[in-house]
Amino acid sequence: MEAIPFERLEPPYILKCSHGSGLNVFVTSHERLDIRGTREQLFQWLSTNFGLIQREPGYPPPNRARLLAERMLSGPNGSAPPERKLLVFHGRVRVINSVVVDRDRRRFDAYYDPDWNWLGWRAANQLHEEPLPRPEHLGELIRVAERLGAGFDHVRVDTYDAGGGIRVGELTLYSNSGLTPFVPDQADFVLGSWWRLRHPMLRASVPILKVKLRNVGSRIKRRMLPR
Repeated sequence: MEAIPFERLEPPYILKCSHGSGLNVFVTSHERLDIRGTREQLFQWLSTNFGLIQREPGYPPPNRARLLAERMLSGPNGSAPPERKLLVFHGRVRVINSVVVDRDRRRFDAYYDPDWNWLGWRAANQLHEEPLPRPEHLGELIRVAERLGAGFDHVRVDTYDAGGGIRVGELTLYSNSGLTPFVPDQADFVLGSWWRLRHPMLRASVPILKVKLRNVGSRIKRRMLPR
């Protein structure tokens, strides 16, 4: 943590951990930055086994975690840029989750089909009840997501419209950790109908076995350390 060159990083930027979700520090100015508190928070995050806690075995263990510094994207008037999360199943975009963040950093979700028809679904965040404008580059957004999602049975491709073109953010296989139900219930069944898994029980058991073997290996290493 002592190696973070805060004096050379120009706000606004984001510090984020590579081995988890939501482990971010937003830095908007030098004056408001609590360097000591930020170092302590990042150290705590980097020591946390996020994949084990959230049961997402694809995330690396803490000893392989990395800290990233990225320039903060902004939309018109310095606001957060529109975010579109495209749910890709077997190389085809089926649903687009458009996220809007207001001045109080509250997030509002709206779900659309690839033709930008509002679906009226609601997940963890508040529902944006008014239809949002159709993205100017909707066709390009879909082409980018489908190219990145090729070869996966499912992946969520997050994109941002920052005014200078499409920016790709996170690609995740664990949308909301797979634990957030939709309203209405029918939405979950619709999503599931597009997801065709080969050998689902085998796929579910292999990652769990890897995590258990990794934990056993860590305990063996600790026992071998000199005391």
